[in-house]
Amino acid sequence: MKNLTSSAMIAICFFGWWAPAHAAELEEAQLAASEGRYSDVVNLLTGVLEQRGLDEASRVVAHSNRGIAYSLLNAYALARKDLNAALKLNPDHALTMNHLGLLAEQVEKDYGVAADYYERASALGFSASRVNLAKLFMSGKGVPQTDEKAFELLQQAALEEYAMAYTPLGEMMAEGKGTKRNSRAAVAMFQKSASAGIADGQYALADAYERGIGVGGSNAKAAEYYLKAAVQGHGRAQNSLGYLYRRGSGVPQNFLEAAKWYRLAADQGVPSAMNRLAWLLAGCPEPEICNGELAVELVQQAFEQKDFNEADRASYEDSLAAGYARSGQFDMAIETMTRTLSNLRPGDRQYAGFARRLALYQTGIPKQL
Repeated sequence: MKNLTSSAMIAICFFGWWAPAHAAELEEAQLAASEGRYSDVVNLLTGVLEQRGLDEASRVVAHSNRGIAYSLLNAYALARKDLNAALKLNPDHALTMNHLGLLAEQVEKDYGVAADYYERASALGFSASRVNLAKLFMSGKGVPQTDEKAFELLQQAALEEYAMAYTPLGEMMAEGKGTKRNSRAAVAMFQKSASAGIADGQYALADAYERGIGVGGSNAKAAEYYLKAAVQGHGRAQNSLGYLYRRGSGVPQNFLEAAKWYRLAADQGVPSAMNRLAWLLAGCPEPEICNGELAVELVQQAFEQKDFNEADRASYEDSLAAGYARSGQFDMAIETMTRTLSNLRPGDRQYAGFARRLALYQTGIPKQL
């Protein structure tokens, strides 16, 4: 069994309709849920379900939301029991169907079953299920791969003002998938998502500002929106914000700030952040930022990440060699750079810089930023 991903949890609409007689329990359970106290949610809803004379509609909502709370506690058997109980009482309860779809997709990897639940909930107008189903159509998991159908579903959810649809819809517009490429329309979607406080949207908007695609280029605006996403724990945004501080682009150059954001992103397993932090630690731009041993460790960890891109191996080995040199292991630095250069041609973009650093290491001098 695998935990539900954070993106899956975002798609959950935690509470539905509730009878006025139980408003106090709802308010308390909602507060517990917003604070991540899912055990308290379970206890509160268990108390509600034990009440005599509980009407059927409230029983459906209590079972459904207790099931969601159980799933967030990784108690999947109990979650499924509650969700099935809710669906038995109300076969058209879209929230319950959506969450059963999430369990099938994220935990059991049964994409066909997930698609079936999402389709049923989508037919009832449940926007979150439209987005979840769209992502299956994009990947071809459990359904035939078709960008056009994915775009249609996302567009419908966006028209329903479901904020979680804005970023993936904008990404399809930006890439021309399922529709004509339209960078300006994509940015408009990213702006709506960012305004709704969604970290993915803030990151996408920042990236558009940094690259000047669909909107006027502005590193200052990029830094503003990277920060909004970064403080929400968005790893790629933390990595990008660190890079702006490292370069002094859109923000004052600050190596300590760069290292801080790289470290946060690296802790989330972002390979590029591990590499960039390693380069900073090995380059020692300031006394507080100097640790060759940790630089070596970070690059080695980056090689093990599932998102590591083999096409980037040469630049990571450059950082690895710099880490070895900074820690006094010049023989390892020389060996690493020699191997890396042997896989390049003299005319390659990276070759000259790598050769210069190899010459430094051969004379016992580490790379200095």
